[in-house]
Amino acid sequence: MNLIESLKNVGKKILEARLPFRRGKYGNISVNTGSWINQKGKDWKAPASRLDCYEKAWQYYLENQFARPIVNLTASATFGKGVRFIGDNEQVSFARKLFAGIDLFQLGTESSIYGDDFIRFFKGEDKDVKIAILPPKTIKKYTADSNVLRVEKYIQFEGDKDNEEEILSDEMIHIMINAVSDSLYGNSDLYHLFYWLDLYDSVTEEADKRRLFCSQPIGKFKNVDVRYRSFLKTTLGKKSRDVDQKSGLKRSLPPGSQLFLPPGMDYEIVEPSGKFDLEAILMRIMKVIAAGAEIPLHYLSVGTDINRATAESMKWPFIKKIQRRQTMFTRSFEELLFKIYNSLGSAFPRDKETNPEGKFDLQVLFPPIYDYELNEVQKMLQAIMNTRSLKHISQKTTLDLICNYLGVDVEKEEERIEKEGEKEDETQEAKEFTKLDKAVAEIGSAVSRGEIEQEFATKLISKLVKKGE
Repeated sequence: MNLIESLKNVGKKILEARLPFRRGKYGNISVNTGSWINQKGKDWKAPASRLDCYEKAWQYYLENQFARPIVNLTASATFGKGVRFIGDNEQVSFARKLFAGIDLFQLGTESSIYGDDFIRFFKGEDKDVKIAILPPKTIKKYTADSNVLRVEKYIQFEGDKDNEEEILSDEMIHIMINAVSDSLYGNSDLYHLFYWLDLYDSVTEEADKRRLFCSQPIGKFKNVDVRYRSFLKTTLGKKSRDVDQKSGLKRSLPPGSQLFLPPGMDYEIVEPSGKFDLEAILMRIMKVIAAGAEIPLHYLSVGTDINRATAESMKWPFIKKIQRRQTMFTRSFEELLFKIYNSLGSAFPRDKETNPEGKFDLQVLFPPIYDYELNEVQKMLQAIMNTRSLKHISQKTTLDLICNYLGVDVEKEEERIEKEGEKEDETQEAKEFTKLDKAVAEIGSAVSRGEIEQEFATKLISKLVKKGE
């Protein structure tokens, strides 16, 4: 009896091994080489337009494990402690009330994702003013003669007949992040990281495919004699017609099968090609992402074997990034307040005693990024005051050092100090004059009661007047 007849006689007792060919979301795996084509990453393209960049950055913020902490850390560090207003008391109260109506963290998040912030103010009756953050994707910017410095107007919902609205440049502030002098719009903090974020996902997905491949290896037949090829092909084709009830896919062979091979024939497992150090490659990509985002790697909750000194020094790029952003927002907020000041005119609030002319007297400052910096500020101010107490520097130099260190306008502070001094002198004179009046009144009452003589009272009052002068 030959081998073929033996196989036919065994029938159902022959157990055929299942060959786990994978189909579906992980792509097609070649039985011969064990490789696959990974389309993600190869088909990557840069966004074609500003709106495409907005959409792509927004999707990464929602889905990517690095994009979200990059954006949130930047926004939190910039606006985590709010903003401070310095200047005319009435104007400071007005600015605080005005900015209480917007979410600063949302402003920082959108500036990081989109690279653009549009803040519009709405003027009502008298001092009734409100500000709002407008979605960047709804705004289009128009300039005069293609000059980015001369913005004529903004149009919101352009092309939408029901919602289209023209906004004058005097009613809007456009904050551009990651922009240069000839930029019409800003750029997302994630724009230059799109490729690397995509690459990290691609490598991770490929590694997942290899994991599945190793857990369900691919097999192939070797050294199949010509006499048995047709029979083997027919047997495999017949057995693989069954459909898996869970996945709905045609399976290669029923589970729990074993294949009895003809003489000289082998069945071997195909190993995946292109072996590589996955951890080293992913760590390299993570470092590129962290460096591009100007954020220390350990801030992204990625544990590394760096020492504390290195971790501390890695804060420097992040601090400078946040300081640049805070400076940009400081100028933009002051410009917004100045536009509101011009639109309200005499209705803009002011302290009539210290600011009778109603000048614009507002500065915007950000608190230190880290809490420990407050101790450094205290030490520096104490050192300046100690130097002044030893008379090694003048009062003018002391004021200049303190104002420059705190980021306050020196000239404005000198004006305020002068006005406060005049006000204190007037108050002191009023207090002294009031005391003299009281003393004279008491002396007069004593004369009327007969307790002292008139001549003595006159001499006493004369001495008090001379002493008051």
